[in-house]
Amino acid sequence: MQDQTSHADRLYGEAVEAKETLEFPDNYSTAERLFREAVELGSAGPPQDIRARHVTDYAICLMEMKKSDDARRIVRQTLARIDRTDPATAAMAARLLQCLATIDRNDGQLADAEATLMDAIECTPDTDTTLTVIKAQMRGHLREVQALLGRPDAQLADLMVLLTEYRRQPLAKTGPYNSLLEDICTLHISQERYDDALAIVEEGRALLKEDRGETWIRDQWDDMAATVHRRIRNRR
Repeated sequence: MQDQTSHADRLYGEAVEAKETLEFPDNYSTAERLFREAVELGSAGPPQDIRARHVTDYAICLMEMKKSDDARRIVRQTLARIDRTDPATAAMAARLLQCLATIDRNDGQLADAEATLMDAIECTPDTDTTLTVIKAQMRGHLREVQALLGRPDAQLADLMVLLTEYRRQPLAKTGPYNSLLEDICTLHISQERYDDALAIVEEGRALLKEDRGETWIRDQWDDMAATVHRRIRNRR
């Protein structure tokens, strides 16, 4: 089994190298073959995060070759072998679902991409740093998909759920909290919700004041406030 695992890793490395260095279309045809062999070897063993990486890279390669149905099949076969409720394999499931949503989005199947991302976010626990980062990435992708679907209110609702979590412990993750406030403020401005935008500006200033003291100056919030006031003047 160890020999098979090492061989799968070597094939995966060769596939990545082929895709990056060979001339088109040989790079894709060679990478596809090597990825497929690596995934087939890896599937003989227990689920592992590195195997999920092999599958997702193989699937993206297929997607880029306009073989989206094959890409979805590979991802779903691997997902079927993983217990999404098991913390030991939760990160694998999240990565695979994120990949599946990417394929759907690439094909213009935005509703399917949205549903997959919502499913992935719901089943991904915040049990460690890796999962927290993956979950934040998926929330960002979900907001993008919802914006493409023309549902900014759904996009804002997702952001507000996350904002509620940060407000419970405002100093625990001030960087992500501040970035989230910037995203919400930008969305309010785009929808001409200027009073709401200014309220977020003040929340951002208060957060940084509490975190870093009276002397901390945040140009971003000054810029946001200036943008809001300029929009208000232009609207009159």
